[in-house]
Amino acid sequence: MNMPLARQSGATLLILMLVMMTVFATLLVSNLRGRNPEDIRREQSAAAIEKARQALLVWSLSRTSSGSSVDSPVELPCPADPNEAALNSIGVSRSSCNSAGVTGPAARTGWLPWKTLGIPKLVDGYGEPLWYSVDLGFVARTKDESRKVNGDSFAALKVYSGTNELTLNGQGAAAVIFAAGPPVDVQTRASPLAAAQYLEGLTVSGPSNATHGGPYVTSELKKNSAGETIFNDQLGVITGRSLIDAARTRLGSEIAKKMLAYYQAVQAEIVSGGGGGGVACVAPWDANVTYQKNDVASYAGHNWSAKNKNSNNTPPPPSNKAGWKDDGACNLASLVQITAPYPANLLTDTACQNNSLALGICPSQENLCAGILPRAADSWTGATLLSTPASNKPLWFQQNIWHRGVVYAVKQGLVCTTPFIIDGVTDATIDALYIIPGAARTRRANNLLTPDTVAMASTNLALYLDDAENQDAWTADNYRYVTPSCTSNDLMYTCSKGICNKRKSAC
Repeated sequence: MNMPLARQSGATLLILMLVMMTVFATLLVSNLRGRNPEDIRREQSAAAIEKARQALLVWSLSRTSSGSSVDSPVELPCPADPNEAALNSIGVSRSSCNSAGVTGPAARTGWLPWKTLGIPKLVDGYGEPLWYSVDLGFVARTKDESRKVNGDSFAALKVYSGTNELTLNGQGAAAVIFAAGPPVDVQTRASPLAAAQYLEGLTVSGPSNATHGGPYVTSELKKNSAGETIFNDQLGVITGRSLIDAARTRLGSEIAKKMLAYYQAVQAEIVSGGGGGGVACVAPWDANVTYQKNDVASYAGHNWSAKNKNSNNTPPPPSNKAGWKDDGACNLASLVQITAPYPANLLTDTACQNNSLALGICPSQENLCAGILPRAADSWTGATLLSTPASNKPLWFQQNIWHRGVVYAVKQGLVCTTPFIIDGVTDATIDALYIIPGAARTRRANNLLTPDTVAMASTNLALYLDDAENQDAWTADNYRYVTPSCTSNDLMYTCSKGICNKRKSAC
């Protein structure tokens, strides 16, 4: 019986594939037989380091808020304790990089935390577990911690190739992964395990990989005149800049979601609350104003009269009239011209420059046309304007104050009416614009200072944006911008009626 043509073709293809795989395997074995076993093991170590690097990147960049958790992208896990005795905790990150009295740089050095990363245990070509060091500026933080991890973070770990530093010009390492290889010189690997039993330096007085916090050193395999190996560490690096730059598209998308939510909340308010008769809304309630008896303010689509002197006392909804008299719904037609939160002012509001998480800090400033994204939650919910608040920023965005480095401008209201001019072309359809800068090349904010009120950010926009035409946004306020150039590391988004899209250069 003849086999159908289709089945014959399939069988022939399968046979060809088997032959090719056999030939490839034969060539591979033949090739390996003629190679130095030590070279093969070092290649295996390099492959393990790259797997670890990719696992750390995925873990870091996929972090997100959940419930009360404030896990943030760009953060990295603490190392695992190489002397952990509890079976279920071996390969698990130290808690807050402090464990069993180990603190500081020593706690930020240890084994790669494979269980925390959700991967199998990785070993080098000699069967030794990978070691790992993380920079303080990128260690996963706890809720309400003064230290922040965001686009202003600046990696400080240094790595040398011989005497040449590889981490200049903002290329500091956020994490370094080590493959230790077999013991060299006087290294003995007995409990309790320590970095010096596995890692070493090229010279006695130079950088050593056994030094907690570095500086670290990378080199080819080194032997002495007697043929004894004196240096065999292999390193993999994750720079702080690469982490931050990889997270920016996600940040841009998160901002876009909140801009759309705000726009939709405004439109819903116009439809449902715009029929407040002929009564116009008076000036919005302001938390910074002390109201005297009979003073008026609008809040949540109603006009209110103060029953007595009060300050920072939010007008209540109609079910709770303490401190305020509800004068009824007011006409919100003016909101037609409002599409997004107003910017916050990094230049004049010093609270916008620090790391504080105090309630209401760094809010929108009405009629400010260009500044930064506001930090205050109420600015994003429209609490003083909208009876049905918009959704708030994600917890990780708030807790790590990512807003601070984002340049933000609007065209709305009765003051900010000038159309945006981008690349010399006027575009009246754009009602908001934001630019996310690349990672810092020089330090522009010290996120490590405590208390959080002294961790001030720079007000020099040239430290944030690459293109000179965009660097006067905070001072000139002329609505003139350029799409980030081919050499720029910035991302620009333009928004129209709540829809924000990334603007690309024609490179």
